[in-house]
Amino acid sequence: MEKLADYSGDLRPDLRMEDFSSEALVRLWRAAGLLYVGVSSIYYTVIREKLGEDMAREIDAEMWKREAPLEMRRMAEAMNIRGNNVEALLKTLQVDIGGGPIWPEFRCELNNKNHGYLYIKRCRGLDYWARHKEKAMQEHGCYLDVVGFQHAADCFNPKIKARALKLPPTKGPDENVCEWEFKLEE
Repeated sequence: MEKLADYSGDLRPDLRMEDFSSEALVRLWRAAGLLYVGVSSIYYTVIREKLGEDMAREIDAEMWKREAPLEMRRMAEAMNIRGNNVEALLKTLQVDIGGGPIWPEFRCELNNKNHGYLYIKRCRGLDYWARHKEKAMQEHGCYLDVVGFQHAADCFNPKIKARALKLPPTKGPDENVCEWEFKLEE
């Protein structure tokens, strides 16, 4: 049976995700990633409106700290990524619903299995917050990445250190919005 490019046809009572083409599944993955960042922004805004900026930042940071182990584990298991090194961490970030769909332009480099880099050229969250003139959300999003990448690294090995090499703002559209180093420290 031919794979479905989309779901524009009739209802299939026994539909399975395996019925879709890889291109359709990638579109769905990207849509889920946008939803992921959208829900995050909405609940943060609601908390900020009800409890103020400081409390919203505190609650949001705690939520992501608790969420990181679940997200990293589920993504790694889904893609059969094994290991407790930087390579496993970077591979998981590449396929993570909170990574790839949100960073339409990014790349990873490995010096070796325990030392690597993540370069993010574009971030949909930053683009969205800039369009809506949400400077506080832009700053908070970058703060969350600083602590969040360390939480993600800790899920693989607490000896992996995440370090921001560059954070926004950028000097122009050709510059990476952020750059990260991940290194297993003995």
